Amino acid sequence: MVAEDPETCVVYDLVRVPSGGGEERFGAAAQAAALLDSLLPPGATVYAVGLPAESLAGPERTVTAIEAPGVVGQRRRLEAAAGATFILLAHTAGASAELERALDGWTRKVAQRRNLCDIFEVTGRPERSRLGRSPGNGDSAQGSTSQARGGEAADKLTSRLERLGFSGGDADAP
Repeated sequence: MVAEDPETCVVYDLVRVPSGGGEERFGAAAQAAALLDSLLPPGATVYAVGLPAESLAGPERTVTAIEAPGVVGQRRRLEAAAGATFILLAHTAGASAELERALDGWTRKVAQRRNLCDIFEVTGRPERSRLGRSPGNGDSAQGSTSQARGGEAADKLTSRLERLGFSGGDADAP
């Protein structure tokens, strides 16, 4: 609070955030940390894109910095994490609509602060092993072992199984 008139209004400075001691923290990281403090449950894990992890960490919150291209690549790890897991996308990180679309289906936006950040809760959880996944869980074609296992590695696995006598597609095969 920077000004108060009991008869008219109270004015708050939204750029400076008290740190709890006598000093104040400034800037986007301080504002994002205050937002995380107010929204997230104790013990939450946060992956931050575009803001330094050390500025966002709290006594009951683990924060890891991650690059924007790495968010989608980390999907399975994030989905499998124990406890509440969140992704913070700083607007200064160049978080594009494309990245938000990539998060669709396995995250839920829980906060959006204009000119600051968006916070997503990781909601998707793996339902089956990677080999048994269906197209609805992220693969492009039904029965596409190559897509489910990641291309080249899947082709090698398929070749090895065929050499061992497993044809893969026929239910009547040995």
